[in-house]
Amino acid sequence: MSLYYSPQIIRTRISPFPGEITVKEGEGVAPDTTILRTSYRLGGVYVVNVAERLKVQPGEIVDYLLKNEGENVKQEEVFAEKSSLAGTKEIRSPIDGIIEKIEGQLGAVIIREKLDRPDIPIIIDIKGEHKDADHENFNLFKKVGDRVNYGETIGGKAVVPMVPYYKNKIEAPCTGTIMKIDDKEGKIWIQKDLPTVETKAFYWGRVKRLIPEYGIDIEFGGYVLECMYGIGEISWGKLVKNNGYEVSGNIIYSDHISTNDVEMIIRSQPAGIITGATNYEVIDIFAEKKIALVVIEGFGELQISSNFRAIIEASMGRNVLLKGATQMRAGVIRPEIIIPSEHEYYDIKQREKDIKIIWGKYYGRIGKIKGPPFQGETSAGIKTWLTTLVLEKNEEITIPCNNAEEI
Repeated sequence: MSLYYSPQIIRTRISPFPGEITVKEGEGVAPDTTILRTSYRLGGVYVVNVAERLKVQPGEIVDYLLKNEGENVKQEEVFAEKSSLAGTKEIRSPIDGIIEKIEGQLGAVIIREKLDRPDIPIIIDIKGEHKDADHENFNLFKKVGDRVNYGETIGGKAVVPMVPYYKNKIEAPCTGTIMKIDDKEGKIWIQKDLPTVETKAFYWGRVKRLIPEYGIDIEFGGYVLECMYGIGEISWGKLVKNNGYEVSGNIIYSDHISTNDVEMIIRSQPAGIITGATNYEVIDIFAEKKIALVVIEGFGELQISSNFRAIIEASMGRNVLLKGATQMRAGVIRPEIIIPSEHEYYDIKQREKDIKIIWGKYYGRIGKIKGPPFQGETSAGIKTWLTTLVLEKNEEITIPCNNAEEI
């Protein structure tokens, strides 16, 4: 577990399909902001985690790929391999397709199924299904090239001539475009629209960089709390205590959640849950209900650390974001609690009290703390909590927190 603050956190949001980016550089976004809209045919899409399977760093996968972006690949064709003293490890394509994207940040290759035939239009057999189509007063309201929506009336028999009231109506079976009308055979061909998928930002922040056709980088400042275990998809909302009030659609926090608490929590319909500790039975129930849960410490009757508690208590009523994804094997992924902390959330001020350095190179010197503590490494390579001090003449130094004593 770890907790750190950074004034510049950059997260990437990309889509496996190219599309239209709907935001601009510098624009502010929220988690539910649509950043990319794309339409595609329903072919298979495979994301192959090359870095994990070859046991290499994500940025190194290009050294082992045998194909470039845009190249075709056959099913079972080797497109990546790594040789070592133990032999050669190969990765084969699961489908006939195209290497659509090589994602170095994720260490993955996206392969899109190659569909050689266009989608088959839907055919409406007017005469076969609607006997009145041969009779007088039967009307078609659309022509070739017209668009239709699902369920829209495109034809019918007028009950009374010249009166717009119809029976035996023909309704569009899909949303799309009328490609052909054959009056002799009594058939209509409708080409259905490609499905549209929207990619959301998932973070509060500003657009740092556009990745043409595929996504964006989002920049924000804030606290990141890496926790022990989590489940569920990304969720967000205001952080509130587990008191049964104003919980719906928000993120609730409780020091400990037992099996007896579960029913009340589910009834309150939170967007997500943060807890210091819980048990496996509780996790199974929330997983079945598809409720995001992040466990800070672990399982059993564990006490939350003072650093985590202080940040959470100070953040009540603020927007928080949960990432429940957890992976304990190679390429460990820890669940995260992200608390945006722009100036309107946390007005970082210098402490009034003077701070004295009690050992080391700067022993005896006095200064004031600038900003919150953060995790980092000392000059000796030891990972610990650090703080920045402003000394006389505005000289800034970074020292371990346990080397700072209030006067």
